[in-house]
Amino acid sequence: MMGSGATSTVVISSATSTAMSMASSTSSTAMDMTSSSSPSSSSSSMSSMAMYLTTNYQNVPVVFKTLYATNKSTCFAIFVILFFSAFAFRGISFLSSYIEQKIFREGSVSHIVSQIEKDFEKKGGSGGIQLEGSSLASSIDDLEISGLRKHRSNTIDSDKYRSPLSQFFHFTPQSIYQDFIRLIITFVQVLIAYGLMLSVMTCVIPYLFAVILGVSFGQVFFDRLSVCMDMIPAGMEGSLH
Repeated sequence: MMGSGATSTVVISSATSTAMSMASSTSSTAMDMTSSSSPSSSSSSMSSMAMYLTTNYQNVPVVFKTLYATNKSTCFAIFVILFFSAFAFRGISFLSSYIEQKIFREGSVSHIVSQIEKDFEKKGGSGGIQLEGSSLASSIDDLEISGLRKHRSNTIDSDKYRSPLSQFFHFTPQSIYQDFIRLIITFVQVLIAYGLMLSVMTCVIPYLFAVILGVSFGQVFFDRLSVCMDMIPAGMEGSLH
């Protein structure tokens, strides 16, 4: 009885140790497979993103997951989209300069009165200058009657004695409206800029040249248009960073 009990105990202990060794070997094998598969998956994901300039555009997503080229025609279509997006990016910079110089600034009372006085002094004080179908003298009289000159002088005097911080926090309905327009323009411009940046980061040469050509042609076109419209060109302050 005692011999049989000891034998059964030895059998059970050996079976238990065998099961534990098999479980440990199975877990170690699974860990080895996981560790060996993870570098391969990470390397495959890294290899899908080109870190150098290439002409391979096949199935390379551009900004959106579903926007990619499978042949030359779709590659050319993406090229055209990026070109005109970059051209529009420069156009938004021109629009911002136009609004600041031709609408916000020239629409102010101070600028209107100063322009009339400058034209009046240029002609030696003669009343023969025409402004929108009326003589300069009558235009100045109308402005004096409406109180624009007084409003201009009061505004200048009040701004002169205010600190820059108080001027910054001095809100009017007109300034809030102008800041809202600036906010919309800046938002659209930055949105297009980062979209173009992501397209360039694909390192596909046709897409890179599409962005460069679009920005270059847009710069020349809108700078020439600014000179024709007697505006200060926007320059490259709105370029990609």
